[in-house]
Amino acid sequence: MVHAQFDQSGFISIDCGITSGSEYTDNKTGINYVSDAGFKDRGGPRKILPRPENK
Repeated sequence: MVHAQFDQSGFISIDCGITSGSEYTDNKTGINYVSDAGFKDRGGPRKILPRPENK
């Protein structure tokens, strides 16, 4: 059995990488998302190189 959680009070849904101070509501789920900028204290955007293929 699965139960849905419609009341978001007490929960924070973050979207990693969106602009600081941004927020939005997902149309399909109705979940409100905020930027992760206020929840991290270091790091930043980084490029990840593709994994080299084994030969």
